[in-house]
Amino acid sequence: MLLNANLPNRKPLRLEGWDYSRPGWYFVTICVQDMRPVFGTVVNGKMLLNKVGQMAHEMWLAVEHYHPEYHLDECVIMPNHVHGLVRLETGRHNGLETGRHNGLPLLPDFVRRFKSTVDVAWRKMAGAGRCACPHTMRNGKLWHRNYWDVIVRDEQALSNIRNYIRFNPMNYDV
Repeated sequence: MLLNANLPNRKPLRLEGWDYSRPGWYFVTICVQDMRPVFGTVVNGKMLLNKVGQMAHEMWLAVEHYHPEYHLDECVIMPNHVHGLVRLETGRHNGLETGRHNGLPLLPDFVRRFKSTVDVAWRKMAGAGRCACPHTMRNGKLWHRNYWDVIVRDEQALSNIRNYIRFNPMNYDV
């Protein structure tokens, strides 16, 4: 493989060889471009969401309603990132076969849907003057180009991650 000297040397973040359509729990972290605090602030160990943060939280919860192949668990919207637990489901929901119309549900599809939905709503809010303008972000982008994930392998790991998410605002350091 030839590397372009002008491009950053990026390593893949996904686990090589892992099937990201495999049912199970995944812990995702999605960051704001340049880690700007667009969702609110932490005060005395509690996250105080602004309008953009409230909207992002509503969008997180809405994904499960429109896409039952994803089950959502703990989530926290932090000033400059989102942590959440997602379970990929397969099977039948509301009499419909899920995850089969365009292949199995994929974790990257969930993240893409969430990021895109929040980005569109954020731009609308900014256009109406109700939040920070997208042009204050580098290249007018809300989200960092990638995301981080952890494959949750057992119940103990799931419990530990739930606690990490719940207590994240108390441990947040600016």
